[in-house]
Amino acid sequence: MRDKSLKCAANPFQTPKLPLICATLHGMTAEQTLQPQQSSPSRSIWSRFRINLDEILPHTHLESESMAIFTYEARRLRYGRTLADLKQMTLRWLGLSVLVTVGLWVLVLLITGDYQRSQETLGSMLSLMLMLSLMDKFVYDFIGLTTGLDSIRADYNSQRWPLIAVSDMSMNRLVAIKYLVIQISAWRTMLLVVCLRLSVIVLMIFNFFVMPLLYGQADYRSLSPLELAFTVFFFIIYVIIAVTYVIEPRWRLRALSAASLLNSLRGRDASVGLLWSLPSFFRLWGVQIVIGVVAFIGLSLPSGLINLILWDNPVVVGLLYVLYVLGIGAFIRYSYRAFASVRLRKVYKRLIEDGGGL
Repeated sequence: MRDKSLKCAANPFQTPKLPLICATLHGMTAEQTLQPQQSSPSRSIWSRFRINLDEILPHTHLESESMAIFTYEARRLRYGRTLADLKQMTLRWLGLSVLVTVGLWVLVLLITGDYQRSQETLGSMLSLMLMLSLMDKFVYDFIGLTTGLDSIRADYNSQRWPLIAVSDMSMNRLVAIKYLVIQISAWRTMLLVVCLRLSVIVLMIFNFFVMPLLYGQADYRSLSPLELAFTVFFFIIYVIIAVTYVIEPRWRLRALSAASLLNSLRGRDASVGLLWSLPSFFRLWGVQIVIGVVAFIGLSLPSGLINLILWDNPVVVGLLYVLYVLGIGAFIRYSYRAFASVRLRKVYKRLIEDGGGL
């Protein structure tokens, strides 16, 4: 049994009994591995870049064969037991954050009544909100790492594990669903972070783009072709950075949930799992520090070299900047994915070693 598990973890595509965790260990998320393994129809170019909210939600690809296990594991969830419920709550929170931000912007304009004073007031508010949005690493990471500490431990302590081990339940499916439930449990905390970041982006758009037009401080019709090209590329880069900034907590939640699931296997007491969460906390911070350093180097150092070599061709300069920003966003996403995959691999191997089925 142990040799088979190691073989599956090393090369999952050598066996047909694998649709979930083994694929996760090779770069896919647990949600993606719940999809039926079949060829999908070709997609248009637009559909490849379109943001689909359903794809971001945890249990988008939960199939009917897994519903019984999911229903049992999700019995203690207070929200998000269905895709429609979680999607409705997510849209409500995001919409409310945008409305509150726009209302705040209008209120500042009405109180100040002057472009300069409005800029100063909104600039101070933006600085405070941006600082708060970056301080989430203390609270959000802690909650994400501790949410699932009882996920597998409860099965061991309640003597359910021997029944699970002797059943025909696949550990691939079990780990994927527990991983899914942990993400749903921390979804509200993640939404708070995402809504705050979305408010920062919306306020920046109104402050730096809408308000100059409203007060006649910007006239884009008088721009030269060169200045217009730089403006367009700047806006594209701003959009890419804004999307990455807002969606990063969702990518981080996958890493946090995987670490929490692994810590639930360490010891039979919650305090032991909590102690194991501290090293995970600092390891994840290490990943975020590396991401921050790479982002800083990628956005600052190459700029001088690009401008020095290709200053006479603004289109090429703009395209290179866009590629740099896209590369940094991809690095952030796949750093969290690699962090999660390593921990899911360890959970899968440990359950197999304890007698679980492939």
